[in-house]
Amino acid sequence: MAGLGVLTADVGESKSMSSQEMTQEDKVEAIAWRYAEELLRNPCDTFKAAMIVTFSDTIAALRLSQELQYSSKIARMQQHLIKELGEEAFLPTKETMVSEVYARARRSTEDDAYVKMMALVFDVRGMSSKSGSVVVNDNSTTNNRIMQIPVLMNREGSPANEQEWEEQLIVQQEKLTNDF
Repeated sequence: MAGLGVLTADVGESKSMSSQEMTQEDKVEAIAWRYAEELLRNPCDTFKAAMIVTFSDTIAALRLSQELQYSSKIARMQQHLIKELGEEAFLPTKETMVSEVYARARRSTEDDAYVKMMALVFDVRGMSSKSGSVVVNDNSTTNNRIMQIPVLMNREGSPANEQEWEEQLIVQQEKLTNDF
């Protein structure tokens, strides 16, 4: 980490100490701790972690990510941070995760991938019917009634008197509808 001396002027000062009280080694140590913390939050993107630490200074971020990428000191710092704060402290928040998945979905060129990512966004935000937050208001009650119409049959197998059969049907239907 001896090469980090150049970075300290680019990265800034620690808020707990004034620039006169902070030595070059303290500045390098502060940068290393911040970088270790950001690497835990962005483990797959060392440059993104360095950009956060260097306040978007591209040259300083490139230098930092190259010099500290495989540092054993950074690995020990990460282990210390995990032990002290727990692994969950470095997981993304729900909002961060949703915004990253949404941005990725918008950049997607495949319809299938877009649909899957948007479904994930909808599920996390509670906007899909799969999530437990949807309440179905079903206050309807159904009374299924069976209509039984006696059919008067003659010997040939046809209704004996159609007029009488229709009258019985109307009486039964009125009885069923008036029961409510």
